[in-house]
Parts: sequence; C-alpha cells; structure tokens
Amino acid sequence: MAFWVLAAAVTFGAALLRGLTGFGSPLIMVPVLALLYSPVEAVSVSVLLETVAGVYLFPQGRRATDWRLVGVLTATGAPAIVVGTYALTTLEPALLKVFIGSTSIAWALLLLGGRSMPVHRWRWTWPVAGVVGGFFQGSVSMGGPPAIILLASRFSDKVQLRSTMITLFTVLFLLTIAAFAARGLLSIGSATLALSLLPFHLGALWVGTRLFDRVPSGFFRKLTLVAVVLASMPAVVVSVVELATRR
Repeated sequence: MAFWVLAAAVTFGAALLRGLTGFGSPLIMVPVLALLYSPVEAVSVSVLLETVAGVYLFPQGRRATDWRLVGVLTATGAPAIVVGTYALTTLEPALLKVFIGSTSIAWALLLLGGRSMPVHRWRWTWPVAGVVGGFFQGSVSMGGPPAIILLASRFSDKVQLRSTMITLFTVLFLLTIAAFAARGLLSIGSATLALSLLPFHLGALWVGTRLFDRVPSGFFRKLTLVAVVLASMPAVVVSVVELATRR
C-alpha cells in the first residue's frame, strides 16, 4: 500500500508538469516506479498513462502544431521505437537512463546559459533527434529530451511550443503502445496499476492545463529547459546508485 501511495504522489506531480509544459511526465515517473516495481512494469505503466494523457491533451494542441516538424520526428523515430522496445528486454535499462538523462541535462544547461546555439537550424539534428528519441521512447519511455531541446530552441511562442510537443508525444506514445502490445509487454498487472493511478494523472493534467495560461512566454521557455534538468536528475541519480550497488 505504501508503494502505491508513493506511486500516486509521483504520478500526480509528473502529470502536473505534463499538463503545464506538454512533456516531462515519464522523466519523473519512470525512475521512481522502477524502484517500486520492475523496470518493464514501470515503463509499461508510463506508456499506458501517457497515451491517455496524449489523447486528453491533443485537442488543445493540434491547431498550433508545427506538423512538418512532427512529421520529421515521427518518421525517423517510429522505426527506432521498435528497436527500443527490443532493447528494453535485452539491454541494461540503468545505463540507458544515465545516458539520456546526462545528455539532456548537458544540452539544457547550455541553452539556459544563454549560449548562441541555433541547433534547430541544422537540418541533420532533427532526424537524429527523432532516431535517438524514438530509441529511448521504446526502451525507457524517455524519448522526449532530444526533441524538446530542439523545439525549445526553435520556438519562442509558448503556445506553439507546447502544442507541437503535445502532438508529437501523442503520436509517439500511440506508436509505442502499439509496439509494446506487439511484443507482449503490456501485462494485466501493469494495466491494473495504470488504471488505479489514472484519476491522479488526469486530475493533475487538468490542473496543469489551467496553470498554463498564467505563465508568460519568455518564462515558459526557461521553465521548459529547467524542467528537463530537474526531471532528468532522478533518472541519472537513481540509475547510478543502482549500478553502483551491484558492484
């Protein structure tokens, strides 16, 4: 029961960030759930909840979405999602979390530091972000940071930034849940746990959405990058501790 209460609290906080910024829930949710349950179950629960979240948020984001960028990131990310789901059951999840978390923190800190890095103008970065994000999406449900950092450097308008992220992650999670189902990674246990956490997830999404209108555009961009750093830290810390304790 204590595990479930902690899982519910983490789910609420993660979904609050998702409703406010359009991303970030798995980065917070998965590392904690992986400590309470198995890594596969943690990722499966995240995928199930985030798929519902995407469907809930999509009507808010579709009109201001940059569909061309979503198309590029989805087209390059979809095959990598399939590879990532295979990696989830064959590779070391902790190493994957450390890599994506540390990379995301480094990029976000560079952008927050005011460095002039027009990474969004380099055409090759978009398909690369799609492939890398797709792989981590399928393997540890944390495929957001590569695309988030590019989108945050591309858009200054908070509505277009949030809308594009909402649409992108809606598509990616629909593809991910299909890949998980095809590989038999969605168990009755993970579905039951996700269903029990769903009211907290949807409630926090609603609150986060209401808070969005009160955040200025300039502050929102910084908040997005800070959220990447803060949300990635638990994945890195937990995974490093996990790897260290095995030795």
